[in-house]
Amino acid sequence: AAKRSAGREKEAIGVGGQALSLAFVLGATLSVTLIAFRYPLLDLMGSSVSGEDATGYAVDFLTIRALAAPAVFCISASTGILRGYLDTKTPIFILFV
Repeated sequence: AAKRSAGREKEAIGVGGQALSLAFVLGATLSVTLIAFRYPLLDLMGSSVSGEDATGYAVDFLTIRALAAPAVFCISASTGILRGYLDTKTPIFILFV
């Protein structure tokens, strides 16, 4: 927002691109980490106490959530970028569509 308001549009676009790239890399890293360590993490949370069925459901849920992590991070970064452009209507519109 500061670069855009200072009239440095190209730099603002570059910062936005860096934010999206960083969001994707962090989301992908989180996704890989959660999938790689899903069983120890779920044991730490106590799913093994609830039984085999609960652990199976928890593994499925955690896997799906982990695969969605890059998209969630990118959407959050995109919302921040659009706020920098003073556009708060587009994220709301996309949310409802």
